Amino acid sequence: MLTSPTASGSGPRLGASIDVPWPNRSEALLRSLGVGAGTVAAILLAWLRAAAPEPSSAQVAVIREADSQVGSAVVDALVGDPDREVTFTVHERPPNASRLELARRVCADGRTQGVYWFDTRRADQFWVVLLQCGGQKVRVREVPVEPAAEQAAIEEMWLIARASATALVSGEAIAMEERDAASVEPETAAPPPAPVQREPPPATRTVAKRERPKLRVVASYVGDAVARAVPWQHAIAAGFAVEPLRLLRIGIEYGFAVPATVRTEPGLRTWRHIVALQIGVFGGSDRVTAEARASVEVELQRWKSDERPDGGVRPVPKAGLDVLVAIRLWRGLFLELGPGLAVPLARVDVVRCRTGAASCTGVDRRVAVAPWPVRPRARIGLGVRF
Repeated sequence: MLTSPTASGSGPRLGASIDVPWPNRSEALLRSLGVGAGTVAAILLAWLRAAAPEPSSAQVAVIREADSQVGSAVVDALVGDPDREVTFTVHERPPNASRLELARRVCADGRTQGVYWFDTRRADQFWVVLLQCGGQKVRVREVPVEPAAEQAAIEEMWLIARASATALVSGEAIAMEERDAASVEPETAAPPPAPVQREPPPATRTVAKRERPKLRVVASYVGDAVARAVPWQHAIAAGFAVEPLRLLRIGIEYGFAVPATVRTEPGLRTWRHIVALQIGVFGGSDRVTAEARASVEVELQRWKSDERPDGGVRPVPKAGLDVLVAIRLWRGLFLELGPGLAVPLARVDVVRCRTGAASCTGVDRRVAVAPWPVRPRARIGLGVRF
């Protein structure tokens, strides 16, 4: 209540006062204390959250080699894709330095759980190498390399390193083969001997080291049209080929044509053994290749009838040509298929003679199987390339 007291007989005074009841003052004070306590608690909680350390990931090192583009690509992929479990740190390898000695020095810091490096010195396979800092175990995973398929090898090496590093830091089994340290790399690299020459050496021809020829093994189903009386005969074949030069294959194949009954002669059956010497040229991508293959073949035709259970055999030379497509299914496994044809270089008919005839001529002679001069054929099979 606002009052302006006055003295008797005088005007209003300059002073004024506010009269607030006591219960209203108590409620205001308590409300102020509650707001202050809530503000202090919120500030304290925010400070505790900011001061709390975030969980750190385990540390794994990788060694980068300046002369290995494939290894550098794998290192960049690992470092550029961090996660909460593993942190990859990069260490540059000095020229001619031992990878194993460098890895052991990195392990000595006490924080690193393992050190990876990528050995790409071999033409047909790359190695993912891991040194486990605890126990100093050396593990290796070999990655086969196909021609012009370095990107696929890089992806596979990245997957191997990422999965094994996660298993390493979590204490799980590591899917890598344990090796002796000496088999991975010598302990110390011997310095190259200094050349000592008092006079210019004679001119010599430098011969490049040749790689081991690649081997291809194939098992196939082959069917071909023999004659009107045997329109299609089934066969199985197996063979191998080497690649002595780039895009060139030389191989040998054996095939067995299963016994087939002649349509017009129910009591007559024929089967064949085929041996072929093959040469082919091929090309394409890492996934699909095409091949033109020529062959020189020797076919042993076997037959027997009810009259002659012992039958007979006749050799027939042939020339063949096949056009094949190979589709890579997984690593070195291929599906191979395509058409072809064979040309007999000698005509050998299967003839039946009338029983009891003095000679097999004229009306006493009947041609049971007259092979076609050109025989279409087709094949499908699986091949493995080493």
